[in-house]
Amino acid sequence: MPGVTPAQVVLGNRHGHSCAGVFTDIAAAIVRDAGLRVAINHPYAGGHILAAHARPRAGIHALQLEIDRGLYLDERFDQPGEGVAATAGWVRALIDALADAMLALPHRIAAE
Repeated sequence: MPGVTPAQVVLGNRHGHSCAGVFTDIAAAIVRDAGLRVAINHPYAGGHILAAHARPRAGIHALQLEIDRGLYLDERFDQPGEGVAATAGWVRALIDALADAMLALPHRIAAE
């Protein structure tokens, strides 16, 4: 579509079937706080891995993370680029926040 800037990060949760919504919300907030454009389930909602392994009702949550290669690779997409440290930083923050959420709210998350 003209005038629409594509997302730099796409979070896929199979339209709410692979993880509790709180995890998607946390991840989206971290991506936005990093100054990046985020989309949820479009154009990638998650596929076989999420379908095969995610079991939110059993406490096994899975969230797919698609990252624009231009954020962390050079112009030829064959070497780390200038943004690799920043990307690693927000991805680490995302992992930590999701782990903290899982440990802090297991009863609420498992019930969603």
